Amino acid sequence: MPLLPNTYSPSILLRQGDLHTLLPHYLGAQTVTPSRSLWLKLPDNDEIEIFCYCSSPSPTRLIVISHGLEGSVRSPYLAEAIHRFTRAGFAVVAWNMRGCGGRYNNSLHWYHSGYVGDLLAVVDWTRKEEEFRGLPLHLLGFSVGGNITLRALALSNIVLSRCVTAACVSVPIDLEGSALSLAKPRNRRYMKYLLAPLKERMRVKATQFPGMVDLSGLDQITTFYEFDSRYTAPLHGFSSVNEYWRSQSALFLLHTIKVKTLLLSAQDDPFLSKSCFPFELTSSSKYLYGEFPKHGGHVGFLNSPFNRSRWMSERVLNFFTAE
Repeated sequence: MPLLPNTYSPSILLRQGDLHTLLPHYLGAQTVTPSRSLWLKLPDNDEIEIFCYCSSPSPTRLIVISHGLEGSVRSPYLAEAIHRFTRAGFAVVAWNMRGCGGRYNNSLHWYHSGYVGDLLAVVDWTRKEEEFRGLPLHLLGFSVGGNITLRALALSNIVLSRCVTAACVSVPIDLEGSALSLAKPRNRRYMKYLLAPLKERMRVKATQFPGMVDLSGLDQITTFYEFDSRYTAPLHGFSSVNEYWRSQSALFLLHTIKVKTLLLSAQDDPFLSKSCFPFELTSSSKYLYGEFPKHGGHVGFLNSPFNRSRWMSERVLNFFTAE
């Protein structure tokens, strides 16, 4: 399909990626109350928390939403999306990745930027639930959750057979490229912000599993290359950080996806490298629709600098409901 025309034109006050990325944290998150929540037991005896949202007695569609790195269902971008989609008559299932949302998980490993197993478990759970039976399934992933979603679309027959459409927003489809972008001096504040909860996670793991996690030098780590080399890659079974980044980047699987999928990322996203914008592939693909506005930051796309509404939610909604 051809690249989609840019339909996002923010006010002159919002033509800077850092504003879109940072301002939502000061605006705060919308309050969305789940109709129910539960802990889903996983095959390795770990657990993840699932939240169901629905404002309609007869929802017309089901959407499963995945958050970004160290986020949760309470992240502002996710809460705004849940609010928007439930108002449109969707049933929404959102989930916290292992150890996210305020409770650390029980295993030495947690989630990583390409791990699809837990998303597949959530999708499989929805298949067995009476309230969701017969509803068209859509997948939405933000940031790292988008990379995971794209990998699930490429690798899972379960997802391929059930999913009608998908959308992935602000996605680091090239993990190495994104890590190198975040390591630039101008992005030091983002790097520090993202590493802080990961470092705390390692301190908890060291307490949970004595002798299994070496904390020496942890406080001196300042980049994803250092953190992923030291912890993420070895604790998840990868021989090196380079193997981890390459094998888990959705970029190298995009050509295999056979579900109608929107890739929506802003060209001023400080988290993304040029390799995260597959212009050529999306212009020739039968299934991938690329929309890469000049502005929007990282999971930003604000409609106004004064309220929480986001253009990206409306854009995804239109994509999901288009005939």
